[in-house]
Amino acid sequence: MSTIFLLLLLQIALPVKTAATAPEVRPDCVRFARMLSDIARGATVSPENMTWAMKIEQAKSCNNQTSWRAVADRRATPQPTQVPSRASSQPYVGAAGPRVPAFLPKTTNCVGAMVDEASTRPCDWLALHYAFSTGRARQKDLKQALYWLQKAADTRHPSAEFLLGEAYETGRLTPVNEVASTRWLIRAAQQGHVEAQASVGQSYYEGYGVPVDKSQAAGWFRRAVAGGDIGAMAMLGLMLEEGDGVPVNGTQAVALYRTAADRGQPAAQHFLGRAYLTGKHISFDVALARSWLTKAAAGGQAGAQRDLAKLDTTQRQIAAERASIIRSAASSNGPSLADQVNETNRRQNRENCAAAAQGRNRVCNPNP
Repeated sequence: MSTIFLLLLLQIALPVKTAATAPEVRPDCVRFARMLSDIARGATVSPENMTWAMKIEQAKSCNNQTSWRAVADRRATPQPTQVPSRASSQPYVGAAGPRVPAFLPKTTNCVGAMVDEASTRPCDWLALHYAFSTGRARQKDLKQALYWLQKAADTRHPSAEFLLGEAYETGRLTPVNEVASTRWLIRAAQQGHVEAQASVGQSYYEGYGVPVDKSQAAGWFRRAVAGGDIGAMAMLGLMLEEGDGVPVNGTQAVALYRTAADRGQPAAQHFLGRAYLTGKHISFDVALARSWLTKAAAGGQAGAQRDLAKLDTTQRQIAAERASIIRSAASSNGPSLADQVNETNRRQNRENCAAAAQGRNRVCNPNP
């Protein structure tokens, strides 16, 4: 990550005074500001999103402070917005291509899906979405991709609802809309879509498209944890460690960190390393702290990279101080501290023996 990008993270970590009215900024700049916020607090950011953010940063096409202020203002005073049950995508159907098999992710639960415009199956509509959005089996056409994704989502297909919510968040197929994004994610989460449950928890945690509600966030994170989502494990653990919207439970927090960290979740690795470093809810262990922070830093966690740098600096300072003490002791012409203590003990014993010889009640060691 570039030095300039790290400086941007430090800038957004500072408190921002919000204005009465959020300035109008481009959706991609708002998305960029949110991503900087996610990186600064240690959340996981996908390689694709990181690459996109780096291009925005290098192009200097966004005023980062203005973008972040707009995000902060909206989160502080979320405005209720009515969103219809379906998005406003207009039908757009071009010439049908050959009917071919589609290989969709296992999470879609679409076995035997086909790319076929004449099909009446939601799974086939989802296959058409993938075909038009990726350019595989059909010529790439984002209008077609949105149309077929919307059609599948309208049937309450969980994966289609999740993908539509994700599209509204990223602006992949349609302009960014926080409220519409969270609305579709909630619909998918209510049907048990684990990744959507984790995303809804994050939305309530941040106030993205909905008012901040830590109780709701914890509830959705717990559902996602039950489904095995490691990102939700890291976030729920953080809430339990800090008592943020839930009662403090350090033991459970560390257990969640460890499970997710063992499965390679960078944020959990960072939180676990930090726990070992602070000795909070777990035994202080510098070696284990360094091990987990190193793994998290390698996974792109900016917070872990900073903590690791601080640990290195502290250990170098301690080593330098120890070396200075040793050099000072070695160069001293006088007796060492140990010699001084031994001489004091021998003198006291001589005084005790002299007093005992005079009949006083003193303990004399004849062989000191």
